[in-house]
Amino acid sequence: MTHHIQTETQGAVAILRLARPARGNALDAGMADLFAQFLVSWRADPGIAACVICAEGADFCTGSDYGDLPQTLWSHRAAPWTRLQEALIPFDKPLVLAARGRAAGIGLALILKAHAVVAEPCLAPAMTPAPVRPSAQAGARQQLEFLAQRRRRELEKTIAAKLKSHPARPGTSVTGALALAHRIAVLPRNEVEREMINLRRGSGPRPEGRATA
Repeated sequence: MTHHIQTETQGAVAILRLARPARGNALDAGMADLFAQFLVSWRADPGIAACVICAEGADFCTGSDYGDLPQTLWSHRAAPWTRLQEALIPFDKPLVLAARGRAAGIGLALILKAHAVVAEPCLAPAMTPAPVRPSAQAGARQQLEFLAQRRRRELEKTIAAKLKSHPARPGTSVTGALALAHRIAVLPRNEVEREMINLRRGSGPRPEGRATA
């Protein structure tokens, strides 16, 4: 159902909107496939300087909706969600997210990939407890489980930091993300990479509508 993915361009800024609010904007096969196609196209388009991803409704993206697809095919190389991940990894243009509500699965992957996340206060994923290091006598399985839990905790801390770096008042995340993307889009090419680094650190220009203490 391609109408669940809506796109437009404003000058040099490409905008992709998830429009499946009744299902928490979870990505079904058609949405994931189309999402991947747009990322590939925008990466190759010299007229696109920055991209914004936003969503309709109360939630940003609650993950993947596999429908009736057999579980053995969920992560198959040809699966649309796999193609989306493969398109997202090399995407090297400034990516700004407008987020609110819940995020899970691919929604969290998008947050991790983004250079800036303009987030409303209601977006607050839970943190898992800090893992306890096993003793030196612990088996290899326990050691691997500890490393996996520690890595998950590190990713969750990164996500939490991103959600706090560009806060927005309720109802203003999209406006703020667009303003930030347009500011980046007009920068000289030699300044874009530095600005992308600053945004990841949370030290870039603040979006309009930023929340204040």
